[in-house]
Amino acid sequence: MVLSYAYWMTRFAGDPTIVGKSVLVYGRNMTVIGVAQRGFDAVELGNIAKIFIRDMMMREIYTRIG
Repeated sequence: MVLSYAYWMTRFAGDPTIVGKSVLVYGRNMTVIGVAQRGFDAVELGNIAKIFIRDMMMREIYTRIG
């Protein structure tokens, strides 16, 4: 997954070593592969995201939280 810049700063204190670490998301460990550029908050207008996850992984998460 990719973290939003704001979430990275607030939740992980801007930890420069976050890439490659696992984070628990809805009971599933996901690996951080990057941090989005400052100011990039979403891909949908009006929907500010904290994390960005590929669609195929979202299906697995929705299956678990059902």
